[in-house]
Amino acid sequence: SRPQYDGPALRALACLRYLAAGGAPSDGLARLLRLDLSFTLHHAGESCIGPWEEAGQIAQHYYVALVQLGALVHGRAWTGDTAADWDAAERKLRASLDRHWSERQGIYLARLPAAETVLDTLDAAVLLAVWDADLPDGRHSVADPRVQQTQSTIEEYFAREFPINLGRAAPLLGRYRGDRYFGGGAWYPTTLAAAGLYYRRARLAGQDRDAHVARGNAMMDALRGVTPSDGALSEQVDRATGKQTSERRLTWSYAAFIAASRARSQARCA
Repeated sequence: SRPQYDGPALRALACLRYLAAGGAPSDGLARLLRLDLSFTLHHAGESCIGPWEEAGQIAQHYYVALVQLGALVHGRAWTGDTAADWDAAERKLRASLDRHWSERQGIYLARLPAAETVLDTLDAAVLLAVWDADLPDGRHSVADPRVQQTQSTIEEYFAREFPINLGRAAPLLGRYRGDRYFGGGAWYPTTLAAAGLYYRRARLAGQDRDAHVARGNAMMDALRGVTPSDGALSEQVDRATGKQTSERRLTWSYAAFIAASRARSQARCA
């Protein structure tokens, strides 16, 4: 499952957020950040393996391109003498991301070339991309109506597909249609990213704050229902029974919970 070009962009975003939150700068962090931003700049928009690390899927991945764009947008202060190259890479990534919109299917496609039908192209990696990149505005940000439309379509699919979602106010989300990894259940990170997007959307001008917060809360409540009393968070839960499966106590799941909870607190205080 190589090459993969999202990791350095994600690490750069983590470093930038650490600094933005008041973290102490250091020479080592600066060297790491410059290295990762340089890597991202030079591999922007190249075909590669996607975030699910599925072998044989070297393609244009929405997730990879968007987190690369996020790293460049948030890392603008680190351009140095490469501003012209930075501008060119941003333009390339934005043009590539725009091509992922399917007018016929009404969703952002997770990868290009894409499958033929909307059910075969629904992929929550699109939501993870918007969540992780956290663009401040415009297309491919939480404010993008196309992102909202894609999210609604993904939620409607998993609400129908997973028996565990029967009767729930909001669904638990999996990864994509046809997922067979440990039975293809509901994932904590994808569901928490979706909840987090509602909380971020609640802070936008002109949005129904209370409705978005309520929707995010409903998704968090659904996750509470499949979380044991000790708070252990696995990778996913069985689509029918809600029993935790695959990787146990997954760091990604805990990090996703903390990030979504922080977004919830920010939305409620807005």
